[in-house]
Amino acid sequence: MTVSVYSPQPGVFRDRRSVDTLMGYADAVAPMVHAACGSLDPGLDPESEIGVAQGILMARHDLSFEQAQAALERIASASGIDIHQIARDVQSDTLPVGAATHILFARLRH
Repeated sequence: MTVSVYSPQPGVFRDRRSVDTLMGYADAVAPMVHAACGSLDPGLDPESEIGVAQGILMARHDLSFEQAQAALERIASASGIDIHQIARDVQSDTLPVGAATHILFARLRH
């Protein structure tokens, strides 16, 4: 099970105590998630991938929900890459060349 944690403040999770606390929470939650879901699927469903990508863009670039969605759509359209793949690229920090322009445009447009 993978847990991704984001903060609006850089460097919040660098100290050992924070990491240990987060690991403890993950260990405590995993059995409950497993019990609720029956089994843990390592992959996200496509809509969840988009939601995670929106959250990352919102946090990294100070975008609203609508701006983040618009940025994903513009990047997908301009690059000819499926929006679900763009969402995975956001999560892995491997966006196509020129994506930053579309993110900035989304912020200015909305």
